[in-house]
Amino acid sequence: MIDDPSIEIGEYTYAHMEYLEGERVIRSLVPYSFGNKRLIIGKFCSIGFGTQFISPYANHQMHSFTTYPFWHIFSQKETMDPWLKDAEAKGDTIVGNDVWFGRECVILPGIQIGDGAVIAARAVVTQNVPPYAIVGGNPAKLIKYRFDQEIIDELLKIQWWNWDLDMIIQFHTILMGNDIDKLRSVASP
Repeated sequence: MIDDPSIEIGEYTYAHMEYLEGERVIRSLVPYSFGNKRLIIGKFCSIGFGTQFISPYANHQMHSFTTYPFWHIFSQKETMDPWLKDAEAKGDTIVGNDVWFGRECVILPGIQIGDGAVIAARAVVTQNVPPYAIVGGNPAKLIKYRFDQEIIDELLKIQWWNWDLDMIIQFHTILMGNDIDKLRSVASP
């Protein structure tokens, strides 16, 4: 459904969009999607309804005397350059694999979210999120990690999301459990 060169979405990632189609999906998921900054979302992510990844081009300048977008209203190249420079300094927004976004999350531009993270419903993510962290609130803060560091390191090494689909299907019940020894045994036979 998403045909935008600035948006890359991994296999099997889905977003609950409630009756939206085509261009309306992009406008809802990534408001103001234009320019050369990218949104990269990994494989097997679950994106709750109303979640938005804010493009850096949606921001207004805060270091000028006004936040009003005169550049947009008057469409003059020379007034647009400082705004573009600010927007492009934000960087790409990068989401790892197997990330779950609850309903109505807001992800600010240039954020990196690690593999296996959970973003609680209505969280406003203003800073990077480590792998397998659970964050929530406004602004989003670390609540806890899903597993201890040893398990997180093992999961990051195993990278089940890069397995062949037949292997994922064959061992999906192990992936749905939490027995690291079983997962380790199928990951490196």
